[in-house]
Amino acid sequence: MVEKLTSSEVANRLNEWYDTIKQQDVERASKLRNEVQEAINQMEEDQNVLLYFNLIDSRYKLLIEQFDESGSILKSVKEQSEQTETDHLLRYYYYFFSGLYEFGRRKIIEAIHFYHQAENFLGDIPDDIEHAEFHFQLATAYYEITQNYVSLSHTRKALEIYSKHDNYVNRLISTQGTVNKFV
Repeated sequence: MVEKLTSSEVANRLNEWYDTIKQQDVERASKLRNEVQEAINQMEEDQNVLLYFNLIDSRYKLLIEQFDESGSILKSVKEQSEQTETDHLLRYYYYFFSGLYEFGRRKIIEAIHFYHQAENFLGDIPDDIEHAEFHFQLATAYYEITQNYVSLSHTRKALEIYSKHDNYVNRLISTQGTVNKFV
């Protein structure tokens, strides 16, 4: 009999996959996605980990620009989460990724609305990079609607965090490019 993986082992692999997505390493993220899917198939049942997988998968689909697939996953997650009690991390991801999805569809006001809902849970997220990602995306959305001072404020917050992490050079450069738009 094959021994089942614990949900915490799979959650750790999901975290690694998501870190790779945030680093925008498409090749490694694709490889890790396959590994995580195999781990999910060997995991003891845990609805929250399955929801977490779906959320991270929706974020992965955004990274590889499969917007329709991401939207379908988010719709499914919304329906599932209405039937299950979810923690603040899952709620944060749902709202944040929904904002990314709407931004990708060029629905900027809707994206900002979702980002502000995600912000209600951001204080419970201990990951610095997640805070940087949030501020970078919100800055980008505000820039799109020419709210430059608000955008610059969020850009600076993101830049400050990214500059402390060597693994996020691409994001640091993107964020610096945003600051240069204001100069």
